[in-house]
Amino acid sequence: MGSYRKFLEIEMGEVDEGVHIGAPQRMDMDRPGEWRRRVNEESMTEAVRMMGECGCLDDLMRVQTSERRIGQEGDEIPVRVYFTDVKGKVPVMLFCHGGSFSMNSVEVYDMVHRYFACYGKMTVVAVDYRLAPEYEFPCGLEDCYTALLWTEEHVEELGGSRENINICGDSSGGNFAAALCLMARDRKGPRIRRQALIYPVTSLAGDKPTESEVRYGKGYFLEYEDIRKLHAVYVPEGTELTAPYLSPLYAGDLTGLPPAGFFSAECDPLLDQGLMYAARLADAGVKTEYHIYKGMIHAFLNAAYPKTFEMMDEVCRFLK
Repeated sequence: MGSYRKFLEIEMGEVDEGVHIGAPQRMDMDRPGEWRRRVNEESMTEAVRMMGECGCLDDLMRVQTSERRIGQEGDEIPVRVYFTDVKGKVPVMLFCHGGSFSMNSVEVYDMVHRYFACYGKMTVVAVDYRLAPEYEFPCGLEDCYTALLWTEEHVEELGGSRENINICGDSSGGNFAAALCLMARDRKGPRIRRQALIYPVTSLAGDKPTESEVRYGKGYFLEYEDIRKLHAVYVPEGTELTAPYLSPLYAGDLTGLPPAGFFSAECDPLLDQGLMYAARLADAGVKTEYHIYKGMIHAFLNAAYPKTFEMMDEVCRFLK
């Protein structure tokens, strides 16, 4: 990976007591659809259980939703819209879920979307983009860009305005969020007010592991070798891995992008990727802020730790 300074220099510590480190998710590449259906059902059940134990399930389930299908007829993309109960103009968030470009769904992240709509008082547009290995780059990313265009076109119906469309994503969804900001600038597309990047993938081009990938690349849920294997099935053979829409960290020009908020787990192999991209944005004159959640691991957005809610509340503050 290219040598870039980090936005912050931190001492890398250990996981907080009480944080559960699950086994890495390793998709069955011979039967990806079948594997996803089983794992997604388990993830959805666990998310509902956790929110029930936290006492916020009733609030979240009162959030009103609407299913839409957008894009070209015969090649339509499902999106789910989550509406806040606040009257008047509200922020609108396009959310791109994580999962190594190949896993998860809008359903798996349903409680996350509901939290942002309920407590962040915003409209959330969640896009169920196409996944690898069935659909390689740039299919999923272009699905998300189509959702961004649709969001702008229907923003008043969604309770918002064209001046307050924001993008958020975690992990590979954070990669999409960062790339969408570049695409919108390059294509003179929708104006994005702010980008919230939750432990984002910012480079697929690493020729050697970063410090955080060495420190947390094995035994902390997300494992370095698994990352490389899954990214390999997302990128078509012969594609330049430093292409900016694949690896925003390598983009030649980062000027003119929306203010960025980073929300990272300390004990995460992707920590340095976020820190380096934040530094590059700041060097390009982009207003940037960084939040690191000590003792947390990758994917803690999908858990129910106190720091999970602290982080989601901070994302809401940043976007508002």
